Amino acid sequence: MKQFCRIAAGGFALFALMVGCASKEKSVILARVGKAVLTIDDVKAAIPPDYRESFKGDQIINYVKEWVDAEILYQEALRRKIDREPEVARRCYAIERDVLCAELIHRATFDRDNSAISDSAVAAFYQAHARSLVRDRDVIKY
Repeated sequence: MKQFCRIAAGGFALFALMVGCASKEKSVILARVGKAVLTIDDVKAAIPPDYRESFKGDQIINYVKEWVDAEILYQEALRRKIDREPEVARRCYAIERDVLCAELIHRATFDRDNSAISDSAVAAFYQAHARSLVRDRDVIKY
């Protein structure tokens, strides 16, 4: 019950911060499992920017509860040294490799500095490739 009260209080604190009522100097801790802590800044960073405005109290509390549950399981797995088992270590390596490859591709594809294409560049490309961009007949795709 104490854990739920801390989570609920933390959820309220996060909601207060999201509407501008908390200090920027040190992030408020919403939950703690062992030495691991979940702060308001951690939760805000986990929410995609487009959804931050619509992320409400119950969703925040559920996020914190899920973090606590996952952290308890994670710490128990480490305590049992499951991460050192060869098959698990291989799977962790594969996941890490996949995440890093995806991030590299994402950065190369969606780098904000390179994504700005001027209207004149688009017009010049269209003029140079107009024949290949115009279809002879209508195309419908489902």
